[in-house]
Amino acid sequence: MMNEQSEETLRRVFLADYERIESMMSRVLETAARQASDEVLAVWLELEAAIVARLDAEERVILPLLLGRLERDSRALVHENKHIRRRLAEARRACESANLSKVGAVLEELRAHALHEHAVIEKLRSGR
Repeated sequence: MMNEQSEETLRRVFLADYERIESMMSRVLETAARQASDEVLAVWLELEAAIVARLDAEERVILPLLLGRLERDSRALVHENKHIRRRLAEARRACESANLSKVGAVLEELRAHALHEHAVIEKLRSGR
């Protein structure tokens, strides 16, 4: 069980990581807007690696904290993570084929997941 200080540190680390990933998502969109197809794939692959590392960290750190405390939220995040992993593969294929309209939709799903995750972390922190 984590103490309050540990949970606050975890929250700050995950928020900082979210900001880094958000910046990378903006870079993908900016590159796509310039219609630089070759460059979009390279930028996307960097972002995808960061997101996969983030999902792995969620599954190693956040989900075990939720088990037994916020079971429904834990199951929802597991489901979302599986969905995101599938969507990342779809977005990579879209980048490879220069079908960049699909990439924006995936990024919006990632943002929604980040907001949900943040809400769950706050719920965990507040003890609700």
